[in-house]
Amino acid sequence: MKMTSSAGTMITRNNAIQRASTLKQNASLEKSPTQTVTTQTNHFFAALCGYIKLELLKGDTKLNHFALKSKLYLRAIQSAFAALRELNPAQLIA
Repeated sequence: MKMTSSAGTMITRNNAIQRASTLKQNASLEKSPTQTVTTQTNHFFAALCGYIKLELLKGDTKLNHFALKSKLYLRAIQSAFAALRELNPAQLIA
């Protein structure tokens, strides 16, 4: 089964399912602790923005979503440890 998107390209059903799955897994759409409609809407919008940013990075870097998330987490951890070293340099030097 094929559908035509607004851009005129053909999208297979599997591709659409894969994109929805990627949106849920990589943009934390499933992990919503929200209970009211307003917070659910805000969470959905933030997850969609995150997914769009991942797609843009994916095009620029030629990496998949999982590799991008891995690199982002690694950089975040490195940045956190650098900030921690600046706060307390005497105790962290081995």
